[in-house]
Amino acid sequence: MSALLGGWAISLEAAVRAEGAAYDDPTANYDAGDMYDADGLPQWAVLDCQLLSVSAGRGARPSPSPGSVAEAGSLTADLYDPGRLYDPVSGTMPALVEPGAPVRLVARRGPDTMVVWTGTADAWEHDLLSGEGRLTATDQVARLAATDVVALDRPAERTPDRLAALLAVMPDPPPSSLTGVGRDLCAATLSGDVWQCMAAVVDTDQSWLWLDPAGTLTWQGRGIPAAPQPIFADCPDDSPGWAGIYTSLPTAVDASQLVNVVTAQRVQPPGATADPFLYVNDASRLRWDPHSHENTALQLASDAEVDQWAADLLGLRSYPAPRPDRMVLTVADALPWADGTMAALLGLDLGSPVRVRLTSRGPVQEWVCVVSSLEHRADPGEWTTTVGLALWETVGIGGYDAQSSRFDRSGYDEAVPVRRMEAAA
Repeated sequence: MSALLGGWAISLEAAVRAEGAAYDDPTANYDAGDMYDADGLPQWAVLDCQLLSVSAGRGARPSPSPGSVAEAGSLTADLYDPGRLYDPVSGTMPALVEPGAPVRLVARRGPDTMVVWTGTADAWEHDLLSGEGRLTATDQVARLAATDVVALDRPAERTPDRLAALLAVMPDPPPSSLTGVGRDLCAATLSGDVWQCMAAVVDTDQSWLWLDPAGTLTWQGRGIPAAPQPIFADCPDDSPGWAGIYTSLPTAVDASQLVNVVTAQRVQPPGATADPFLYVNDASRLRWDPHSHENTALQLASDAEVDQWAADLLGLRSYPAPRPDRMVLTVADALPWADGTMAALLGLDLGSPVRVRLTSRGPVQEWVCVVSSLEHRADPGEWTTTVGLALWETVGIGGYDAQSSRFDRSGYDEAVPVRRMEAAA
């Protein structure tokens, strides 16, 4: 797959495992594939000539919890490899084709390189008759979830300090970026796996945790960050600063994340028998029946903070809010906006704040949202990204409320908006 999409070249790359990178046999046939540099260190091998299509995703599923913890991301690449370069049985690059090999998906335009997904290979498959193959991989979340934590005693501390202590349990931890102050946490003894223990901390903190495209563990404090927000619209118009064009914007209202009854309690010392607290939004419960959420192992420093934790949860989840829950961005050279859209979506990460603007169907509507998941799919003709949205907040609705509006209040007949017609040139 070597076609340009929106001006960007998409590459799937793999490398020899670093711990096995020894240039110890100059006669080995895989050395001809430039798998090592002059110092014997592994290099990225480009699989583009064999690549038919690739899909890669990461992020969190919708949850009643105000926090967001990513699940293990995955990548699947379909290959056509009649030369058997990546045949695990007798291919020409045996040092590359093994579980654990580093894998990444990148996009390049001129001097710019954007890493879209990073992980390690789980399996390489090859059909000896058809020449078709498949590579599957997962990101570092799977490795974090495979590392056990056994009775780790932690003093009272703040959220980023506890996350850093959990990360230090790993023998070779990924790099990390912890942004925010977090809550005051009580002393606690932690057991489970690293990712499970981190998820419990983040649920207490009601914040966000994920791995960025390059594999850096990233934690972000609560709320929508105050940062420049790329604007995604349904079509380019007179609005200044639009970043990209989406091709689908499904909206929904449902009870899947509704919470009106909360059972909560701080971590209890051994032998404690205190009852948990019960918090109820009566108006919501009477209208939509009970929808419960329970956390009786909150790592908070006081009962007053438990009260605040429950109030935050009920305030956010007591009513089923109508909202856009995802948007789809499509890039193909036949689309006139492909170049701008591709650049904009490659700049997205989990936790990115975005503005989503609807201008062409009905009254203008506009939301500020946070990216909760990213699903990419690419083949030689098209790139599609599905962006999961969370923490949506309406910031503009109806009529002539912004310069970007295609609708003037004078064009309404109290029911149906009429598109404003511009004077002919």
